[in-house]
Amino acid sequence: MADKTISIDGPDAAFFTTDSVTLKANCGGTWTAAEKQALAWSVARGGDEFEPAGQGPELRLPLANKAAKAKWGYGCRVRVGLSPAVQATRGLAVIGIGTTPYTALTVAIAPGDITTRPLEKSKRVRSIATLGTAKFSIGLHQTYQGRLGLGMADSDQGPHYSARTFWPLFGPWAALVEATTRVEGSQTFAAVNTYDDARITFGLVQFGAHYYDANLILLLRRWLARADAGYYFPNLRLKKVDGKDRIHDANGNLIDTASDPRNKALLDLLNPVSNAIDDAEAVLMAALVHLARHDPQTCVDQVRLAIRNFSSYLKDLKGKEIDGRPDYIAVLVCDIRNQGRASKADIEKCLRDATGRLSDARAYRALLALKGKNNAFAARVEHLAKAIQRMREQGLLGVYRYDETAGDFVQPKPPGPAVAAAPATTHGPHTRQAPGDFHGN
Repeated sequence: MADKTISIDGPDAAFFTTDSVTLKANCGGTWTAAEKQALAWSVARGGDEFEPAGQGPELRLPLANKAAKAKWGYGCRVRVGLSPAVQATRGLAVIGIGTTPYTALTVAIAPGDITTRPLEKSKRVRSIATLGTAKFSIGLHQTYQGRLGLGMADSDQGPHYSARTFWPLFGPWAALVEATTRVEGSQTFAAVNTYDDARITFGLVQFGAHYYDANLILLLRRWLARADAGYYFPNLRLKKVDGKDRIHDANGNLIDTASDPRNKALLDLLNPVSNAIDDAEAVLMAALVHLARHDPQTCVDQVRLAIRNFSSYLKDLKGKEIDGRPDYIAVLVCDIRNQGRASKADIEKCLRDATGRLSDARAYRALLALKGKNNAFAARVEHLAKAIQRMREQGLLGVYRYDETAGDFVQPKPPGPAVAAAPATTHGPHTRQAPGDFHGN
């Protein structure tokens, strides 16, 4: 069997529905038809116990799972093999959506597709998009420091994020993302914000569009490469500049360039007016919300990008006493950097002082004390501390430590039989994607 190789072709994610997904065994080398038919499939949902699921070169895997909550979905690993030496494992995130996924667009989104509606028994107003058979909120009208924009789509509609769902793909990094989503975006992939100074943020950890070559810009480049991009982004085009994909307006003008580091041209096109909700702003939010509820791959894109960012925040602290720190300290570091409530230098002071490395307990307390100027984000920090505690109780945090040489999380081995092992998780071993493998440009 030395000449045989095997891998699994299939999606990274699917929505939790009553439908199924088809996975294929990609067989390299010399295989007979009988050997392909003898391939054995098995599935492990949420743990390390694989159960038989079928035989042959393909597996049709039902997505509905009575043991999982539809709102949050579940993660699983799928294995196929001819023998212990010839087998492959693939992670699958089955994302909770709460409602039926939206159908594909067949025409471009237009301003006329979006209407406003006052809330019952309230003076607030909601913007509603009607695209084909889908009718959905793209956000409440929100005022903030003299600005007016859209804020937070209906978070109960999903799709929703949970670490357990994405653990088979990303391992402990999935828990870091969940901690921030608990205080940013209500754990929904479709959170919108066009009312604050950033002008446009969207998604799981509120990716902004106000820096060149980062965050939402990377996602927009990726999604503008879709075959149906013209339906979603009628005001934007993707063209090559020096061999790299860059965003242009509908007239072909470059609006995605290092010479405009705060993306003013792009933001002026997509959200030109600060004290009103304009057509371009509404169309963009309708497009992004629809994408998140139509294509699960766009949800995976968001998770990958969040993990890439978080990985870079921790790598920035290499040699600054981040090595060997527990995952819940990494959560605080990443959330601080993601929100921007303190500087990297402030974080370093929480990890070591003039006498050397601070203990984990002291570092944790010091990081919690970084609440922004005039304690502006005290409520967020309190919420995050409670989320960390709850996730430690659930076994999602408090198990792994950051290894700065590997740039990854590892489960420490006990030094001897007299020392208790780290608390076990319900996830088991995993084959996961590298934290920095997002490519958006």
